[in-house]
Amino acid sequence: MNNTAIFPGSFDPITNGHINLIKRACNLYTNVIVGVAKDTSLKKTFFSYEERLKFVAESLKNFSGVTVKGFSGLLVDFYQAEGACSIIRGLRSTTDFGYEKQLFNVNKLLLPGVEMIFLMATKEEVYISASMVRELALLGKDISAFVPGAVVRAFKLTYGK
Repeated sequence: MNNTAIFPGSFDPITNGHINLIKRACNLYTNVIVGVAKDTSLKKTFFSYEERLKFVAESLKNFSGVTVKGFSGLLVDFYQAEGACSIIRGLRSTTDFGYEKQLFNVNKLLLPGVEMIFLMATKEEVYISASMVRELALLGKDISAFVPGAVVRAFKLTYGK
């Protein structure tokens, strides 16, 4: 039986909340493919695709059973191409739930056999978001409690903060 899951995202940047969800997904699946979305046409990314891919790969380099891959286009097409059995998504709040429910319904229309598994954020990480991290970093605040070292270093190199 296939035991591969996709954990997709823009990871702009990857946060400790993402990493916690990936770690938990590794307890459920033999293989977890972390898919870094290249096309983010609905939103302008702060970091380039190449930077985001690098941050994710560096942050997860010691994770057994995790592969980091970039993808373009529809998530369901990536899911099919990788032969995955599930898509993992994280939920922090009811706002996330509304968005994810809509995404789930669209994915089911596009590919009726797709399975999506939702993991709740822990109470320690429920408030972490990539947009919050970007805002704090640009205001010169310490973000080391929210993101891996590669992201902290990137902000310091680029913005001196």
